[in-house]
Amino acid sequence: MRHLDGDILLSATDLMRFMGCAHATTLDLGRLRGEGPEPGETTEGALLLQKQGDAHEAGHLQKLKSAGTSVIEIPRSDLAADAQATRAALAQGAEVVFQGAFLSGNWGGWSDFLQRVDRPSHLGPFSYEVADTKLKRSVQPKHVLQLVLYSDLLAKVQVVAPEFAHVELGSGERATLRLADFQHYARAARARLEAFVADPRPTRPVPCADCGLCRWAGHCEGVWQAEDSLFNIANVTRGQVKKLEAAGVSTMAALAALTEPVRGMAAGTQARLVTQARLQHGRKSGVRLHRCARIISGRTGSLKRKRSRWHVNHSSQLPVAVEWLPPTPRPVHSQAFHSPSGEMDQPHPLAPEGWPPFPQPLNLNLTPPFTPVPKLAPLHPILPPHTRTRRPASVRISSAICGSGTSRSTAPSS
Repeated sequence: MRHLDGDILLSATDLMRFMGCAHATTLDLGRLRGEGPEPGETTEGALLLQKQGDAHEAGHLQKLKSAGTSVIEIPRSDLAADAQATRAALAQGAEVVFQGAFLSGNWGGWSDFLQRVDRPSHLGPFSYEVADTKLKRSVQPKHVLQLVLYSDLLAKVQVVAPEFAHVELGSGERATLRLADFQHYARAARARLEAFVADPRPTRPVPCADCGLCRWAGHCEGVWQAEDSLFNIANVTRGQVKKLEAAGVSTMAALAALTEPVRGMAAGTQARLVTQARLQHGRKSGVRLHRCARIISGRTGSLKRKRSRWHVNHSSQLPVAVEWLPPTPRPVHSQAFHSPSGEMDQPHPLAPEGWPPFPQPLNLNLTPPFTPVPKLAPLHPILPPHTRTRRPASVRISSAICGSGTSRSTAPSS
């Protein structure tokens, strides 16, 4: 995206970025006007992909030359001059034109390959079709946007619309697309981008698949942290955030204090998100929280942490179900909290001000098959001095087998 003769020149890259994240386009427009934040540096992952893509493109070019195909290469320089050179190369009837350039209206760019086919056009008894090299092993929707754009720009040169477009995949295979099947979608996407550039609408940063390689990722991350956004919560989805915001919950702190049900959200999903929000908000506010668990069916077992997940290990063949309790502030040995009635109906003395009382223990993660057992005695979340290590390798958990008894748990900080 850049200025050209007083207008904004758009490219296939701008179109693909807009369809993936409209907020990135908003930041690009602000950058073009000299406003807004500075983009971040290109990540190592993006540089590596670019290097591999260039190598794949060069390998395909060498393959064509080795097969005796006549190739005209257009040295990349000024877009307008390259577009004129491409027109001249197409008129000569070369079998392949490499790095052909197009410029028409407010759209332009460089294609990878233009391949000659036996179909009459304004150029003569032949015409050209677009071929692009991609590292992917299958054609992606964003590839279609690029191929249709270059094919439409090519049609203005040869006066005949190409029938097909091709993708040289990273697997070595060639995918051929019938443009008539995709051109309406791609042209509608271009119209949406043109309308957005002419009259930008307000946007906000939303996590998407393009964040990993986006130059604005650092800026968006800073916005989420400053706003205490719901997107900071681990494993939350955009649909869940939309439902929470519709219910008036717009920050992680508000979700941590949520006690009312959210319309359209399952109770188990809400409990999991509230639990996660309390854990993360407690860490952010300086209050160390921990989760207590107990085995409510099966024999003596243990919880072990593997790859940031807790797994239940047991030596019997009986089914095992784990009951996760709501997070509580990590108690000091002399200040362990326990309600004789068996309910966590009072805020923990170390809980941040304003937090609601913790509800009854919830069965958040039951491993089927589950055999109901009588309710166990209340859990004592006591951390003996000799077990208060920073990151214990495993935690032993014992329980009565299908009967009443006292469960005792030593849970690590999360």
